[in-house]
Amino acid sequence: MKKSKGRLFIVSGPSGSGKTTLCKMLMALDDMRPRLAQSVSFTTRPIRLGEVDGRDYFFVSEDIFARYKNKKWMLEWKNVLGYNYGTQLKYVKDTIKKGKDMLLCVDVGGARQLKKSRFKKGAVTIFIMPPNLKTLEERLRLRSTDSERAICARLKLAKQEIKSVKEYNYIIINNDIDWAIEELKSIILAEHCRREHALHSIRKINR
Repeated sequence: MKKSKGRLFIVSGPSGSGKTTLCKMLMALDDMRPRLAQSVSFTTRPIRLGEVDGRDYFFVSEDIFARYKNKKWMLEWKNVLGYNYGTQLKYVKDTIKKGKDMLLCVDVGGARQLKKSRFKKGAVTIFIMPPNLKTLEERLRLRSTDSERAICARLKLAKQEIKSVKEYNYIIINNDIDWAIEELKSIILAEHCRREHALHSIRKINR
């Protein structure tokens, strides 16, 4: 019998919401790692302190990014505050085809592109919300990676992105990181228990 395909889980939210941290924590769980893969995005922004090229992002020049985009190697891409971010098409396609779930951590614009892509059918969208804008600002300042001008721009963008929550299947309010990771894990497990997605296993049982 033909092996069932993996599912696409799209996690997004404003900068400072904790979406990247939550995805890293999820991928570190022993019971989730065998069933889940995470795509590493390409970006033209400078590398931050503590980040590793190839683990956090693939840090590339504007010319290389443009070349990938023009050759249609990008599943989605978006310019955020002057820097480009994009997701590699081949890795996502191959992973899902092999039956493994794919976790994508992208911004709101990237999520919208993905929902219009070849993977829109069955994609599960999850929005990570900060408890409030004051906490979001505190998190951005604690990172110590952006200038005052950049922080103000991110806060302005966050207000716009939060308005898009109605476009998502699930919303997680990241007030407590330990509880938020449990909610994220529960969403992925619950989605595999949906009747329409469990039929493949049921057919094998009834053979």
